[in-house]
Amino acid sequence: ADTDDDGDGAADSVDAFPLNPAETTDTDSDGIGNNADTDDDNDGASDAEDAFPLDPTQCTDTDGDGIGNPQDTDDDGDGVPDDQDAFRLDASETTDTDSDGIGNNADTDDDADGVADNQDAFPLDASETLDTDSDGIGNNADPFPNDSSESQDSDGDGVGDNIDVFPFDGLETLDSDGDGLGNNADLDDDDDGDGVADTEDAYPLTAGESVDTDGDGVGNNTDTDDDGDGVADSSDAFPLDASESLDTDSDGVGNNTDTDDDGDGVADASDTFALDGSETLDTDSDGTGNNVDTDDDGDGVADASDAFPLDATETIDTDSDGIGNNADSDDDADGTTDANDDFPLDASEVTDTDSDGIGDNADTDDDGDGVADSTDAFPLDSTETIDTDGDGVGNNTDTDDDGDGVLDTNDAYPLDASRSLADAWAADRWANTVWGAESTVDLSVWDSHAWDSKKWQ
Repeated sequence: ADTDDDGDGAADSVDAFPLNPAETTDTDSDGIGNNADTDDDNDGASDAEDAFPLDPTQCTDTDGDGIGNPQDTDDDGDGVPDDQDAFRLDASETTDTDSDGIGNNADTDDDADGVADNQDAFPLDASETLDTDSDGIGNNADPFPNDSSESQDSDGDGVGDNIDVFPFDGLETLDSDGDGLGNNADLDDDDDGDGVADTEDAYPLTAGESVDTDGDGVGNNTDTDDDGDGVADSSDAFPLDASESLDTDSDGVGNNTDTDDDGDGVADASDTFALDGSETLDTDSDGTGNNVDTDDDGDGVADASDAFPLDATETIDTDSDGIGNNADSDDDADGTTDANDDFPLDASEVTDTDSDGIGDNADTDDDGDGVADSTDAFPLDSTETIDTDGDGVGNNTDTDDDGDGVLDTNDAYPLDASRSLADAWAADRWANTVWGAESTVDLSVWDSHAWDSKKWQ
């Protein structure tokens, strides 16, 4: 009478596995409960990869909107219907203009014309890349690519329809006198009545113009650069001569012809500032002429303090011999090379024996041993100060300081060459006088001579 045989909480009547407490449902009726089944709906997509594990009609939901891709009309949720989306599963792309498999957002050349999109005026039109006059019509289609006011020439006469009085007549474009006849057919000798015969008038149909020096189609009266040299007439010393525009020194000869443009007496070829009469040189090439530059050679030392203001490798000449210290091997000219000179910039000093920063010539204790040079037998040797016997060997090293032939270790008076043996007298003298020969004398030969050798105190 148990309605839940396996006690799994699901009534036997709704339990696909009434005797198996681990299972209750078998969505695909394959005999494997959903808990154990890795593909519950048996649609071929494992439950782990199936957005709809219990719906065999769906398994993918690209945009995660709860609608499976088969039913979803915008799989990637980018707002573009799948049937209009070149990348229906990629929300970052919708269009592939050149059909190269790379969406326009990622493609750097959408129309595959060989010109990068950021340089292509028509990135989605492979037939166009430039629009020089920015009139919206590509140069390839525009018969007037440099004229934004024209884009059509119906009669192919080279004159745009907008200004062609006869846009469909390739033989005529103007009717200056408005008589209905094109100027080419009109036989009037001075069409614009400016007093200049058409045959000599660069603008036979424009009364306000007759000359066009640079042949640019703009008469000189209107043209701001008559000779077309790129320099406005108002700034051009030679407005009708395209080969000249400047005359820096106002000598009547244009700079292009003039060999000394600024008239400073230095030929342009040798003048760093060919257009500045106040400057000719720029030693350090910093753009400031030497006359104004306070550091001509740019070595960081002002010219006023630089012994070599035009040589960036030198600034000082300690001995004023004309050779800078960097190149001079004896900067102070004291006869000792800098490499061996403790004071290479001081001609009065060469050596600093004790390295105390004071040269030996000025130092009163050259070896820094605490004994003034005037009383130091070895003023340049800090290990010696005295030479009692004057033999050239200091007492610290000399084994016989007084030079009496008796080693200091055996000499009772190592600094007195006149004696070496200790006196036989005791401290209290007469009371403790020891009579007889010196302790070094063999008593067996005691005689008057021994007495003669006795030293008395």
